[in-house]
Amino acid sequence: VGGLHSAPVTALEWSMNGQKLFSGDATGLVVFTEIDYHMNLSKACEILNEKYRVVQLSFNQNAQSLVVATEYRCIVAHRQDNGSWRVVQVGQQERRSLCRVGATFFPHPDRPLQRVIYSGRTGWRFWLSDSEGCVHKTLIFKDMVRKPHQHIRLLHPPPVKDTSWEDLGPVFAWRGTYLVTFNSSTLIILDPQNISVLASLCGLSDLHSVSLTPTEIFIIYGTRNITRLSYIPDLYAVKQEDSGISLLDLKVSPVADTLLDFTSKIKTTATQFVNSRPPTTVNGLVEENVMTGTDALELELPPVLPLDTEV
Repeated sequence: VGGLHSAPVTALEWSMNGQKLFSGDATGLVVFTEIDYHMNLSKACEILNEKYRVVQLSFNQNAQSLVVATEYRCIVAHRQDNGSWRVVQVGQQERRSLCRVGATFFPHPDRPLQRVIYSGRTGWRFWLSDSEGCVHKTLIFKDMVRKPHQHIRLLHPPPVKDTSWEDLGPVFAWRGTYLVTFNSSTLIILDPQNISVLASLCGLSDLHSVSLTPTEIFIIYGTRNITRLSYIPDLYAVKQEDSGISLLDLKVSPVADTLLDFTSKIKTTATQFVNSRPPTTVNGLVEENVMTGTDALELELPPVLPLDTEV
C-alpha cells in the first residue's frame, strides 16, 4: 500500500464496488486506498493512527463510514465532502484492558437502509450504538454460551481439544439477523434480537479466519484446512459419479459458455469459405459456389514442397 504500513497488516476491508480498500496494521495505522480500474491507478493515504493494534474494520458504503476496532477502543470515521474524516468514539469509556474484540455495522431491525453498530466488549458483551457512537443497549451473552445449544457437526471432525469459552474476537453480520464471532478455538453464531446462541463449533485448533456469504460460512483452521458450513449442499461440487461426463455437460457457466461460443465462431467462420472452383452460369445468371462447413473440411490443400537449400 505505497509503503505506508511499516508493521504487519492485521485487518482489511473492501467496499462493495471493490474501488475502496481499507487496511489497518499492528501499530494502529489505518490506510485508505482508492482504485481506478479504468485508468489502472491507485491512490493511498493515511486516515488515522490509533497507536494500538487494529483488530477489525467495517465499512458502510451508503453512509461512507468506517468502524475501526482496536485493542484499546472502537471508533467511527465519517468521510466528509472535502475528503477529510470526522472521528467519533463508540461509548464514553475505552476498554478496561487491551483485548482483540471486533465491531461491525449491522442492519437496523426496523429501518433496513440504516445501520447500527455492534461493538464487542470483554466478558461476552456487546454495545449496540448508532453511527455517532451513542450506546443504546448492552447485550450480555456470558451465560447464554454456557447453556445447552445446538452444536455444528463436521463431516471430518479434527481431534477435539478441551472447550474453553474464551472471549470474543472479530464479529460479522450474517443474513441480516445474526452475529458470527470466533476466537482461536471456537466459532459461535449469536442472535442479538433474542440474546441467544444459535449454534457453535467448538474444540478447533488454531482457528485463523472466517469468511461469510449469504448462505455459507468458510473457516480456516489448523495448518491450512478450509471447511464450508451451510444449511444446504454445495451446488458447485462435482459428484464422483459425474467424473466421466464431458466438459460441456458440466454446470460451470464460464467454462461452458466460452467453449460453446468458441465452437459457434468456428462454424460461422467455416461457412464463409468460398470454393476456388469457377462460378457456373444458370439461365444466363452467374451462380457463386459457396462452400459449407462440410465442404470446407473436404477442401484438398496443395502439397507441401521442400525448400531448395542450395540456393
